[in-house]
Amino acid sequence: MLPCPRCHTPLRATKTLAGVVWDCSRHHGRFAQLGVLKGLVHDLPLSQAWKDAYWGETRPGCSCPTCHRAMTEVRIQVAGVEVDVCRSCKSLWLDHGEQQQLPPRTRPIIAEESTNAEHAFAIDRIYRHTTFSGEFIGEFIDIQPLSIWIDLSAHN
Repeated sequence: MLPCPRCHTPLRATKTLAGVVWDCSRHHGRFAQLGVLKGLVHDLPLSQAWKDAYWGETRPGCSCPTCHRAMTEVRIQVAGVEVDVCRSCKSLWLDHGEQQQLPPRTRPIIAEESTNAEHAFAIDRIYRHTTFSGEFIGEFIDIQPLSIWIDLSAHN
């Protein structure tokens, strides 16, 4: 069971259309993966918070319930709230009432779409790593040269 980062009370799993969120019965805070929260609230403020967690002005936040590393506290200007972001787990902690201050999605994303988004994010991360480090992406992903595909199609 995951502990509340504020009071260490065990968090309670709640199923939503976008996936599972973890709620604290004592402080009424909420913890979830970034992809799940993007299914519940508008994407723009969360994307801004995620960007600021890496490159913006931050402060040390609470401990992540999943990996127990220090989270980064980020201010979401649009909503006027400060959320805790775990860059390791790609998760966010929202204190009581903070989710209600974020603009909701007009159409909730279902869990399957959220999973697909996480896969796309992982592939993008591999691509960016190989692009910035100068390594060839083929070392991480089995990519055959285009000529092989052309040759295979000629034999059919």
